[in-house]
Amino acid sequence: MTVAVVAGAALASVLERIGTDEDVIALVPSAARLDELMRLHHDPRVVWLIGDGHVLPLPNASVDEVVGEVDEAERRRVLRE
Repeated sequence: MTVAVVAGAALASVLERIGTDEDVIALVPSAARLDELMRLHHDPRVVWLIGDGHVLPLPNASVDEVVGEVDEAERRRVLRE
């Protein structure tokens, strides 16, 4: 399973509930927020990207779940069926 977390607000709770063999793509709005969250969450399951919920920097059908405020068309585009 791969979960995209937008803005990082729910990152801690997602990391707590997913398995050790699952992945998280954390999309954060700025380099400063990226640095802050990377210091708080040292976890090899996390891939860090700068982005927001308006245009997700992800391929089509690339994640199983999207957490956070996201444009609905973008959510549908990146979710696997």
